Amino acid sequence: MEKNKVTSIPLSPITKGLSGAAVLFDEMNFYLQTITGNSAEQFLLSPIHAKRLRNLIIKQVKSYETSYGEIIMKGSNPPDDHTSLKSFGFSS
Repeated sequence: MEKNKVTSIPLSPITKGLSGAAVLFDEMNFYLQTITGNSAEQFLLSPIHAKRLRNLIIKQVKSYETSYGEIIMKGSNPPDDHTSLKSFGFSS
């Protein structure tokens, strides 16, 4: 097997606006459910991939805020205990 081989994956030309999301989990998997308009999709992630996605999003948000300023969430930032995330438009 060739190391560092790049695989080309076609990207859909349709950009979807995410209007809602939920993340559920059990011992083996994370289930990311997304809502776009009138349709929903579910993605299955291993715990390692869920953490990689989390780290990527944190990195990208920090980079965005460095370039464009802090993102202010309506109401305030979610509480540290994550018990009230539904009031921020996404459920956990």
